Amino acid sequence: MDPRIQKIVSLLEENLHRPLTSSEITHAVNLSLPHLRCLFRAATGEPLARYQKAIRLREAQKLLRDTSLNMKAIRLKVGINDESHFVRDFKRMYGITPMRYRRNFTSQALLNSYDGNNQVGQ
Repeated sequence: MDPRIQKIVSLLEENLHRPLTSSEITHAVNLSLPHLRCLFRAATGEPLARYQKAIRLREAQKLLRDTSLNMKAIRLKVGINDESHFVRDFKRMYGITPMRYRRNFTSQALLNSYDGNNQVGQ
């Protein structure tokens, strides 16, 4: 992958919590916005904004799974301010709402950690 694209990806990952302006991104890699968009899409197969959203949603998924942070804290930590957009985009990407994802993951983790020696009726 082009080092400039790698730099942009790193920049996006390091700044999940805040929106990056087009100016900040183009300045970081010394490219014009149209050239940056073209290179980025050619390298990743996605527009820059969609790629950034996917990074944020993957991080939200990880936080839902690995922490007990509430939804608002997770949204803000990954730089998504609007709750309805968060729920809609998460569901579009994963086919399930964030709350249901957490519930399902927690239930599955409990089943996986269940010790067979503690079965009822023994």
